[in-house]
Amino acid sequence: MNRQTLRNVMMVGATFLLAAATGHVMQSANTLGPEPTAVAANPRLVTLANVTQLSARIGSTAELPSLPARAIAADGGVRLAALTEAPEASFSHCDPAALTLTPAPSAMLAVALHAPCRAGQSVEIAQGALRFTATLDPQGDWTGTIPALAARARLSARLGPDETLEASASVTGLEALNRVVLVWQGAAEAGLNIYEYGSAHGGAGHIAADRPRTPETDLGGYLTALGDRPEGTHAQVYTAPAGMTDQRFELEARVDAASCGQDLEAAVTRVLAGRTAGPETLSLALPGCDEPEGAVLMELPALPLSLAAAN
Repeated sequence: MNRQTLRNVMMVGATFLLAAATGHVMQSANTLGPEPTAVAANPRLVTLANVTQLSARIGSTAELPSLPARAIAADGGVRLAALTEAPEASFSHCDPAALTLTPAPSAMLAVALHAPCRAGQSVEIAQGALRFTATLDPQGDWTGTIPALAARARLSARLGPDETLEASASVTGLEALNRVVLVWQGAAEAGLNIYEYGSAHGGAGHIAADRPRTPETDLGGYLTALGDRPEGTHAQVYTAPAGMTDQRFELEARVDAASCGQDLEAAVTRVLAGRTAGPETLSLALPGCDEPEGAVLMELPALPLSLAAAN
């Protein structure tokens, strides 16, 4: 082999070796891992709208198969056993009872009674010889004006066996007045007839429950009627100037199915210029129920209205 031929063989061998080496390197490179991915020059921005749509696609689920309906038994409700007795209240929401006296003109007393726990019930009011039964209104109140029988008047209101209220007040002008107090008990419809200055029945000087006058009168005396319970205690008080003595008194009692055949028991007390005389007891037998209905009159002559006559 000449020199030129040897050179060509060497060139071919070198070329073959280089090609083989190159192929080996390329093959080795392929075994190291996947070919890198080219990065885009302008990447796409992911907007909020796209995220929302993506979430919606992820959150969606396949429709579940329908289950067979099951019958539900009807609700029979819960029955409460009836109470045989009402439960007792363990506490009260009522305000405390209160009694107030306020002096008024002509030696009168303005009475204000407040007892909300006793609404609609009766109350026994007493001041000395004056006693009567009153009824509390639906709010438990009773108000009225009553004659005072003493310069320092003390009044009690009995609401029940274990509850009695008391109050007192001072009045003026009692020494210038005379008072006659009539008190009776029961269903009989009774009362005083007073005839001033010799007046006849129905005349200008006739005073009774249906023609009582008022403390402001200039004609003479006036009558105060107290008590509103048919089965309770009733009272009437006649008041006149202390210097007035020309009066005649009469007790009248109505006879009807409720009072016939009964005895009317009454008491009369006089307060003359602030001094008390009496009481004096009266008893009146009413006619039997076989008699026609009407009225019984009883003269009351022994009621002097002067201190000298009373003594």
